[in-house]
Amino acid sequence: MRKQRAFIILLALSMLFAFFFENSAVILSKDSVGGYHYSDMFHFYLLHTPLFVVLSWSLIISSTYFYLKTTRIPERLIPVFTGLLALMFDLSMDIFAIRFRFWFWKGYSFSDGFFGVPGNNYLGWFLVSWIFVLVYQRIRWKILAPIIAFALYTCVMTLIILPVQNVLGIEYMSELIFDLILIVSIILIHLIVYRKHWHKPYMSSDMIPFIINRIAFLLFSVFSLFVFYKSVFLLVVGIMILIEAAIYISLHRCRAFTSSQLYLYLPLPSLQKFSHYHQHPLSPLQLLPPI
Repeated sequence: MRKQRAFIILLALSMLFAFFFENSAVILSKDSVGGYHYSDMFHFYLLHTPLFVVLSWSLIISSTYFYLKTTRIPERLIPVFTGLLALMFDLSMDIFAIRFRFWFWKGYSFSDGFFGVPGNNYLGWFLVSWIFVLVYQRIRWKILAPIIAFALYTCVMTLIILPVQNVLGIEYMSELIFDLILIVSIILIHLIVYRKHWHKPYMSSDMIPFIINRIAFLLFSVFSLFVFYKSVFLLVVGIMILIEAAIYISLHRCRAFTSSQLYLYLPLPSLQKFSHYHQHPLSPLQLLPPI
């Protein structure tokens, strides 16, 4: 009951946060290249943003957060991995959504950016999810999380990211590369700093909302492949699924990595046999059966 209440609270707070940043992004970017607006095919809107979009953001952030709490990663890594997995949701979705004319990117053709999607969109997905969960974790008064996270995200984008891109003259493909390098750098820094704080994974019903949510997005991508079939789209979705699978396996099976080794967990039945495993991790060679 306590977990359900926590999930509902996070769902409501992330909805409020999504309402703030989505509407501000639509309003502030409407006259600039890389700005976006939604089509009129949605039935219910919250100002300039479809209700469906706000709900989607809330479900993605909330379900990902509670899913990550079932994995091996330490609490301080949950925000950055929430950003990474939220980004994975969008990688194979946005390129199809714009072809269904759900929304439009100003100044971008289908051949610009990442198949018609600006790089800053993906950076935004990462930063929005990362910053919100980071603020939600760190502050005592959770009700203030949407406001603080929105203010922090706005400052990061308007005072740091966009000015740097303008100074460097970054746009279209170079913007995509810049954003990719920035995201990877943030993740690697977190992994290096917290590399020794991983713990044992466990199975929980907290995973169910995330799994349902992820399957829905994957089904949308698979359906879109039949509508807009191109070998390059098939490649994109395939690579995305492989990367996600690698991330999920790592979150649940990898112990802690150093510069010279990567420890692996034994299968769950074997964990009962080797109860001392957490205190005395085994090397990959020790996992091999005796000859």
